Amino acid sequence: MTLPVDAVMNSNRRIDAHPRVRPVKSRRIRDRFAAVAQGTDQIPAPVEVVVQLTFGRRGRRDSPNWYPTIKAAIDGLVDAGALGDDSDEHIYQTRFNAHDVDPVLRAPGTAGVRVAITVTGVAPASVPEGTRP
Repeated sequence: MTLPVDAVMNSNRRIDAHPRVRPVKSRRIRDRFAAVAQGTDQIPAPVEVVVQLTFGRRGRRDSPNWYPTIKAAIDGLVDAGALGDDSDEHIYQTRFNAHDVDPVLRAPGTAGVRVAITVTGVAPASVPEGTRP
């Protein structure tokens, strides 16, 4: 599932000029992912969430700073019923791949980033014993 590029949040930009903006962005991301996932069969737990960020420009990135966007997206998947819950019992691992670059994201009116999330079921036997909730 790919997030529309006009709504993203970043941990490095915690302070908004307007404090009410962050919850609105979070709700927008959540609602969009819920709409995309609507009608999707529930993925049985445990699952692995893999995040692929694509930016319009090259540069150093700290991909895990985009976790607020991912959290809102996962909440949307739970709202749509694609995931049973977002607890450790359901999400075994969240992994951020190294980012890609796509010049299309330089266009005016975009956030300059695309967020793609892949959710894959993991065989319970492959989850290490000490990490099971």
